[in-house]
Amino acid sequence: MENIQQIHHENIALFKLIQSGTKPVVRINETIFVDSFLEPGMKARVIGCQHDHLDSWEFVLDLSEFYEENKQYMTEYSDGLNAEESGRVPKRMKESVYCSISFHPLAFDALDEARLDLYLKYQSEVPEKERATNSYMHWLESKVLEK
Repeated sequence: MENIQQIHHENIALFKLIQSGTKPVVRINETIFVDSFLEPGMKARVIGCQHDHLDSWEFVLDLSEFYEENKQYMTEYSDGLNAEESGRVPKRMKESVYCSISFHPLAFDALDEARLDLYLKYQSEVPEKERATNSYMHWLESKVLEK
């Protein structure tokens, strides 16, 4: 049970971080669905997320800045061609991934751990009822100005 609660807490924190305007870099992990262009090891930037249906959330990934690096992870399909060779690369280098954020690990791991840790610190320091008047950006500015 503790593992599910930890997964839920981390997923919600990442979701809220993205909603605050941060666009974290992520690495696709082994839980990505098989029929996706995405492969474990690929990197992307999360450029948006939204609630899709019930417990399903859509995360929009931009692969453009990591395209060359990601080529090494492209596997061959049954026709013997990889995604680039067979024309299966997503248009505009964007791919949507749908995940449950309540009970399952996401199909990617945040590489910007420092950003996520900073957001978790904000959540621990600012009570939820005060976040409407003390936004994440306001809190960050106050931390910078304290120094």
